[in-house]
Amino acid sequence: EVKVSENLIVHQSGNTASFSYGDPATWPSFLTPGDDHVRQLLVEHGPEQVQQFDFPKDGNQRKFSTSHYKRRLANGEEVHRRWLLYSVSNDSVFCFCCKLFTTDIAGLSSLSDQGSRDWKNMSAILAAHERSCRHYQNCKKWKDLELVLEKKKKVDEEYLHLIKQEEKYWQQVLERLVALVRVLGMQNLAFQGTHEKLHTVGNGNFLKFVEFLSLFDPLMEGYLHKIRDAETHAHYLGKDLQNELIQLLSSTIKNEILTSAHAAKYFSIILDCTADAGHVEQMTMVLRFVDVTSEMDNCKPISIKEHFLGFVPLGETSGMGMTDTILHMLEEMSLPIENLRGQGYDNGSNMKGKENGVQRKILDVNPRAMFVPCSAHSLKLVVSDAAKCCLEATAFFDLVQRVFVYFSASTHRWKVLMHHIPNITVKPLRETRWESQIHALKLLRDQLGDIYDALIEIADDFTLTGSSGNTSRIDAHTLAEGISSFKFVVSLVVWYDILFEINRTSKQLQANELDIQNAINQLRKTEKFLVDQRSDEGFEKSLVDARELAGELEIPAHFEPVQMRMRRKRKQIKLEAGAETVQNAEEKFKVDFYFAVLDAAIQSVDERFTQMHQINSVFGFLFDVHNLQNRAPKQILEHCLILEHALHHGDSKDIDASDLCNELRLIAKRIPKGASPRDVLNFICKYQLPECFPNTFIALRILLTLPVFVASGDQSFSKLNLIKTYICSVMVQETLEGLATLSMEHETAQKIDLEKLVSAFAKLKAQKVAYPNSHLYFV
Repeated sequence: EVKVSENLIVHQSGNTASFSYGDPATWPSFLTPGDDHVRQLLVEHGPEQVQQFDFPKDGNQRKFSTSHYKRRLANGEEVHRRWLLYSVSNDSVFCFCCKLFTTDIAGLSSLSDQGSRDWKNMSAILAAHERSCRHYQNCKKWKDLELVLEKKKKVDEEYLHLIKQEEKYWQQVLERLVALVRVLGMQNLAFQGTHEKLHTVGNGNFLKFVEFLSLFDPLMEGYLHKIRDAETHAHYLGKDLQNELIQLLSSTIKNEILTSAHAAKYFSIILDCTADAGHVEQMTMVLRFVDVTSEMDNCKPISIKEHFLGFVPLGETSGMGMTDTILHMLEEMSLPIENLRGQGYDNGSNMKGKENGVQRKILDVNPRAMFVPCSAHSLKLVVSDAAKCCLEATAFFDLVQRVFVYFSASTHRWKVLMHHIPNITVKPLRETRWESQIHALKLLRDQLGDIYDALIEIADDFTLTGSSGNTSRIDAHTLAEGISSFKFVVSLVVWYDILFEINRTSKQLQANELDIQNAINQLRKTEKFLVDQRSDEGFEKSLVDARELAGELEIPAHFEPVQMRMRRKRKQIKLEAGAETVQNAEEKFKVDFYFAVLDAAIQSVDERFTQMHQINSVFGFLFDVHNLQNRAPKQILEHCLILEHALHHGDSKDIDASDLCNELRLIAKRIPKGASPRDVLNFICKYQLPECFPNTFIALRILLTLPVFVASGDQSFSKLNLIKTYICSVMVQETLEGLATLSMEHETAQKIDLEKLVSAFAKLKAQKVAYPNSHLYFV
């Protein structure tokens, strides 16, 4: 047996030839000076001598012997003939060096041309050949080329080692810089200062943290030393590279989010708009979906994800303009509009409009994209509607706001207030955050007497003179009279009770685990509270609490009659009756204020949560799957048909009603009582049952995908105010989106593999550095 050598494929003048390293008979019969690449390859590989082989005999019963590979000297020593090669295919021997380095026809011999197989005289032939001048010359050329190639190999290995070291060095530097960019972005810190020079005042947080790292990190210390000594021009500290690293991190985070969203298939969008510090209308986009991919493998509970995808500057804020922007964004992110199942917006007319709003325009494209108005925002509007329903309610909150403004406008007055109420401040009312109203009223109700005493102290302070002093005393006297009236005290009690209940409901509506059914249940409790309060018994209860508070203030616990001159109207007919007026002050307050506020609140709850009740009528039967086993199959099928119709568009439908009915009847017997839709979905995933209950699996994923509130959008606006301030109002949009993504998606950012990220950055930004006298480059 002979070991088959690997083939050498050589391209010569457009022709391709295949040679065998171990068989010289297959080599070109004559190598010209232009065939140096072939010589180099053969010399670099080295001669291969056939050892263990059954050499064939010729007609004279003679054959090649491996003893010819050695030359015996006069003193008995043996010298290895490395240059002697045996050809298996030609049954002849060749001289390795003469075969490769004979460049003229006159110098050809049998050992360098066709090979020799004269086995009888082989010893004499080899002895004469190795003593010839031609062989000496060719052997010298062989050894010289071998030394050159060996030296070149060592040089290449040395350069390769240096390249690896340099790559590792820059890998470590970039990992530290990328980690620094990630931390600054997650902490909402500014990057740049007034200039970009190291070790100077005002060069920004990024360069300052680089300087800080160099104090304790020898690698960063050497890195900055190279920059100072101008040993390197690729320092990666400029603002352009900072922005590129921000974009690289942001893109990686978005890719992670979109990968999960594509795996989940069904998704909802949550949108909101606000103006930034640069007076640019920014629309935030949040993606909501149910992540069941990883949980199917490790049996962990499913998770409902809400991820920030960026800000979009709006040139047009109409329903049509915003819809076009949304559809363009979904197309860029390869999110099919056909898989959109929910829309979560606030109650702006351009968003929720029934004819030209965003939700209507998207429903025209995809009727299965159900619109769910933000429950917390709708509840805020309930309070707003009730607070502006009558003159008495408006006057009450105006007085509360005036109390805060009065004390906060002067350090002297604020000091007087702090003397009466240490460590407690009066809370202002805010239009955009209605929860501030309950904070303001809570302080007034608990500390009304102390606030009244502070106002009286200022009103009786005779040291306050001049126009400003007199005005301050008059205002204090007026405010003291206002908050000490029994009507104000009753209004304070009524509004505190209403806002306390609504604030509690609002907190529950903003829970991450909340679904539509729980939201509706909470709203029903709030509505029941309002209905129960709108009664004579509820009014009497408020009066009892108000009289107790009035007793602490030592003020009369009764309504003062309203003195108002009524203009007489001429009657057209003598028998015409005048409008019935309420003469009793208490009865007038109950009708004009108490009942008016509660009626407005109850009506607003009914109107603003109609859409949520409609969605509950479609999905409501899925909120108690266990109880379905007690219902008739026909009744379950009716609910399934309604759901199938809601999730049907054209020739496509998400579920089959008949199959869903059968699946629900089966799974209802296997889940515990009181199991929520999330619990049922966890049950299906835990026991690997999606193929057994495919329609139930799909229906529950769509249900949990629907948004209940848009708190994620409000959170992004808080980050927007931190990132794009009045100082940085001209920030580039891409940088704004990148920093906002790092801040909002800090958990995803923290999981990024920096080593892989730096490798990706190196592919995008290749910096070539050449070594002297070398054609090698490293990246």
